[in-house]
Amino acid sequence: MFIMGTTFTNWIKLLLDHRFRVSLKRFHKVILITVMIIILTPFSIVERLIIHPRVRRKDLDHPPVFILGHWRSGTTHLHNMFTIDQRLTYPNMVDTLFPNHMILTNWLIRPLLALALPDKRPMDNMKLSVDVPGEQDWAISNLCLMTPYSGAYFPNELVSRYEHMTNFENASDKERSTYVKYIRFYLKKLQYKYPGRQIVLKSPMDTARAKLLYETFPDAKFIHIRRNPYEVFYSTLKLHTKNKDIYPLQEDNRNLEEFIFKTYNGMFDIYFEDAKAIPAEQLIEISYEELKEDRMSVMKEIYDHLDLPDFEGVRDDLQKYVDSLKGYKADDYELEVQEKDLVYTNLKKTLDLWGYTVKVRGSTS
Repeated sequence: MFIMGTTFTNWIKLLLDHRFRVSLKRFHKVILITVMIIILTPFSIVERLIIHPRVRRKDLDHPPVFILGHWRSGTTHLHNMFTIDQRLTYPNMVDTLFPNHMILTNWLIRPLLALALPDKRPMDNMKLSVDVPGEQDWAISNLCLMTPYSGAYFPNELVSRYEHMTNFENASDKERSTYVKYIRFYLKKLQYKYPGRQIVLKSPMDTARAKLLYETFPDAKFIHIRRNPYEVFYSTLKLHTKNKDIYPLQEDNRNLEEFIFKTYNGMFDIYFEDAKAIPAEQLIEISYEELKEDRMSVMKEIYDHLDLPDFEGVRDDLQKYVDSLKGYKADDYELEVQEKDLVYTNLKKTLDLWGYTVKVRGSTS
């Protein structure tokens, strides 16, 4: 129920936009969300009056760093590695889910959120806590609703109502300017909360917004991480299946396979064009497989290419973190022939471009 961090006005607008199409058995969530938003509204008002004028006068101390990549491509793993560097910063779960009052209510929300969160993410058993990085699209959703993440609560209408907010090319001028206004504001607010540190952000939606983000932050740095599309598809399918019981306020009747294929292809059709507009020294491409094979070398390459703080300043701490990961084992994918054919037929462009294959169950080759 990530929407608890929004404003009362946004919450009512979201419900009205979707004509209160809430499943009866999930209506208790609406009541709980409404009560929580009402309780937190005074904090939001006070923060808006006292803190926000200072935030608007704040400039970013360093160029922001955006991690790009489709869901389940290793973006979270990469983001976690950057959190080891104390010269950098990132939005934690409080910052991500409660952006309207993330400064004044940190003392209150932090312990409550720590109690509510499971120890591990349901889709991959990665550690989950208040301090792990969050995706800023949840923050943008709670600030202004201008992201497809706002459709997570009403998934059957996600594409029809929010697809144009993927990269805002087909959005109205008002929608585009609202998104730009709030992404700028949110980064300023993070910088106000974490002064002097370079902000590193990760949200898969940004993969389709690279050009817009570059236009908004001309000195920004970008890291795109790719992963075997066969693995990405089935891992994303698992993700959406798990999420059916977490976010929606209605029964999710989508064909998830069609939705994932459409989203994936649309995202990379946009990204491949957008990437051409970003100067080579501000964009680096890596693969999940390379990162998993030699994390330290790949991280040094990223630091050097993007002119981030001296890698030697974080080498020892990062090595300790890398050593702590040795017991973690990612899912091993072995597909039936028809499963492989399904993915190849739908994701042929990136599979051919990147040269990936996958094990076929029962095959000796």
